Amino acid sequence: MGKEVSIISFSIDLSKIPEEKIVDKNDKGEPFKSGGKYVNLTLFVNQEKDAYDHDVAISLQKKKDSEEATIYVGNGKIIK
Repeated sequence: MGKEVSIISFSIDLSKIPEEKIVDKNDKGEPFKSGGKYVNLTLFVNQEKDAYDHDVAISLQKKKDSEEATIYVGNGKIIK
């Protein structure tokens, strides 16, 4: 029997991502060999839809116990 899969469709507003949150170096300070650039995100699945029919929110990932404001960069919907 197959496993149940959830499909979530979402959009991210790239203009809301501060340059300092884009990771392009490894822990040694060296650029990634792939040349990749990454952003760490947190995805929230809500039990109820908002006024725009979204039930998913995406924010920039914060360090545990951080007091910085949450920066929401996108939203989405559970498709299945």
